[in-house]
Formats: sequence, C-alpha cells, structure tokens
Amino acid sequence: MTTGAPRRVDVVMGTRPEVIKLAPVVIALRRRPEVSVRVVFTGQHADIGTQALYDFGLSPDLALASMDPGQSLSSLLARLVAALGPATARGGPDVVIGQGDSSSAFAAAIAAHHARVPFAHVEAGLRTPTLHLPFPEEGYRRAISALSTVHFAPTPASAQRLVAEGHDPAQVHHVGNTVVDAQRLVLSGMTIPRPPSSTGRVLVTLHRRELIADGLTALLSVVVDAARERPHLHFCLLRHPNPAVARAIDALASLPSNITVLDPQPHGALTRLLAETLLLVTDSGGLQEEAACLGIPTVVAREVTDRPEPVAEGLAVLAGTRPKRFADTLRDWLDVPPMRRPIAAFGDGHAADRIAELLFRSA
Repeated sequence: MTTGAPRRVDVVMGTRPEVIKLAPVVIALRRRPEVSVRVVFTGQHADIGTQALYDFGLSPDLALASMDPGQSLSSLLARLVAALGPATARGGPDVVIGQGDSSSAFAAAIAAHHARVPFAHVEAGLRTPTLHLPFPEEGYRRAISALSTVHFAPTPASAQRLVAEGHDPAQVHHVGNTVVDAQRLVLSGMTIPRPPSSTGRVLVTLHRRELIADGLTALLSVVVDAARERPHLHFCLLRHPNPAVARAIDALASLPSNITVLDPQPHGALTRLLAETLLLVTDSGGLQEEAACLGIPTVVAREVTDRPEPVAEGLAVLAGTRPKRFADTLRDWLDVPPMRRPIAAFGDGHAADRIAELLFRSA
C-alpha cells in the first residue's frame, strides 16, 4: 500500500481479547487523516466484546450477528464467512486487519482472500508443537498465516518462526504485542499498587475449550482444596461467559469463605484486579501476557504454551492439566511464589503506532 489517496481499512474483531488488542490499532490509525477506518464487530463475544469496545471509547461501524446458541465450530465459521464475505466486498477496503486466532480472525482472513484484499495479521507467528493445543486456535492461526499479506509479530521469536516457515521476511515485522498498548491505556493515571503481602489475592480463570472437554471440574476442585488449606489467602474465581464454564463453577459445592466467584469483569476492572494480585492461575493467553507486563507470577493450566517468554524468565510455570501435577505446582507456587517483577518480553506499549506506520509500506 502506498501513501497518497485516502486508504480504507477494515479492522475485524469479534472476541473480547481481539477488541482489547485491536483497539489501540484503531486509535493509532484514526490519528492519521489519510486513513478511513471501519470497525467491523462480528459479535462472537457479544456482551463482553461490546463492553470492551465501550471501555476504549469505540463502537462498531458495522455489527454482525454471528452467534447462535449451541452452534458448532463449523456452523460459527460458516456464519462468519457468509457475513464477512459480502461486507468486505461492499466495503471495498484496501486492507483488512485481524488479530490472533479466533473464528472471527480466520473468517476475516478467508473473506479478504476471496475479495483479493490484503490481510494484515496482528499477533502473528504464535505456535505450539501440537495442532490441537490450543484447539481450535492452533490450526486457525497457521491457516491465517498462509492467507496473510503482512505479519505483525509480537516477539522476536514469533517473527523468526514466520520467516523459518517460508514467509517473505520483508512482510514480517516484529512490533511488540498490542496488549501492552491496551494495558498502558487502561492504567494511564493509575498508580500500580505495591506488591501485595502474603495475605494477598489469588486470581483464577479457567475456560479453554480443551480443558472444558476434559478436566475443568477436577482442576476447579484442586483450587478449592488449595483455598481451604490457605485461609489467609483470598481466591477470586472468575466465571467465564461460556455456559459450560459457568455450569462447572456453579456446580462447586460448599465453597470456603475465602473464595469469591466473580461474574465477567470489564477489561479496565480486570486489569486493576490483576495489578493487585499475588498469583494468577489461568489458561488464558492474553492474561499470561498482561500478568508478565505487571510482574505477576502465573501458574499456567495448559500442557503447552504459546507464550513461553514468562516461563523462560521464571515468572510463570507450566502446570499442565493433569490434576496431580497441577495441584503440586499450584501448592508450590502458593507457598513460595516468585518475586513480583515486570518483564519486557512483549514490548514497550507502542506496537500499534508501529503497525499504523508499517501497514502503508507492507500491505
């Protein structure tokens, strides 16, 4: 893409993590008078995604209704492609931007490919060795890379991986992770709390599809047992909007008084909650990144992680999803957590500005 005539950019998002990580990109692009930005919201996370847009002062320019209760992954993807295809063709964008590895991102890449419009992939190059972990995201992001014109990689390792896979080095850019930009926007004007004492909070959020299918109830029981053993700690258990996760949490019986179950939190409130946390227990990729930026020790409930940087620096530990290993790791880190220390693995909070600049040279 070259500078000159005004350029039209579709930024497609559907899940809350996409909104969080693409909002800084929309803001950076809208600071450029030569760019016309259309925010396309698929509604994959209808309520919490809309709330996240509001938190950043944004609203959809085009809202699609993609969700149907109980639909399969194939049905969701088909609905998204069927909606985004005509929307992309009618909108006539010069480039489509998507983020990450969701159904919305994959559908946006397919729609752009069908319309012969360049696709720019934000947070490109994350990988695990296993096609089905995480599921379906690992397969989706590999396919998105194949359909992308330009790749905005969050870390040096992700950029190197894309080049090693055969993508044009001139189209692969290490820019940092836009989650740091979003966190900086949320926390601007807020003093980061001092490290909490040993009577601090443990924040727990478990929701991944592969965990729901095999093991969520067992891991939740481990968390409950750990809370009973440590009445001096306060456990906050987030109820994810996925109905299967909510049912598993609601089915827990006789919770100790030091466990609080919280409904889904707006991104700003969740960021502040995380900033005051002693230890994070999660299977969320985005929260692994946000915790690392704040220096929060993290127990990762996954067999493999696509965010290896905090683990390599000793701020996070891969606890797996087998109950005994998870329980042993959780207890070790509850009793002797690592020192709280922010790491800079995911960038300096200016990734969106780099994307806005490079987009015109690459797509």
